[in-house]
Amino acid sequence: PEFSPDGGLIAYRSERDGGGIYLVPALGGEERLLVRGGRLPRFSPDGKYVAYTVGSTNWLIRSKIYVIPVGGGTPRELAADSPWAAWPVFSADGRYVLFERADGPDYTKYHDWWVVPVSGGPSVKTGAYEILANQLKIPLHNFGGVTPELLEGKARFTAGGRIFELDLAGPDWKAHGPARP
Repeated sequence: PEFSPDGGLIAYRSERDGGGIYLVPALGGEERLLVRGGRLPRFSPDGKYVAYTVGSTNWLIRSKIYVIPVGGGTPRELAADSPWAAWPVFSADGRYVLFERADGPDYTKYHDWWVVPVSGGPSVKTGAYEILANQLKIPLHNFGGVTPELLEGKARFTAGGRIFELDLAGPDWKAHGPARP
């Protein structure tokens, strides 16, 4: 489940009726289907949109990320240039979405966090996985699929049972190490 920034709504995945993302008032009330097939919902900082994954969190199965208004409507695909995209998280200003992208089986070469503008445009590779592989000396699958928080120009995430922070901010969205425990 994911709480809206104002705490008024909860977005969650349910398997009922074929599965999808539902919204329910945090203090109780009727839930409503926001979108079929979605999973891993994340609210935008202003609470107006939900980013989510369609497909599998297993990189071997096709997966895409979308954004939809909280009030409903037509979902819009983000990162259409990515063969596999999952685990979306909004930037603090709500203008970008950070996500995990996979292009093949080797985590060091083909997996990374990427950033895409919510308004549309190409995805940008952050280079975070290379920094982390070289610095932490732990298997990258130990932090793959973990959605980092993206706050104040920093990505905060877990790896190997520890919490880390890595500099990651626009306009170029290139990760700058080292990661700090």
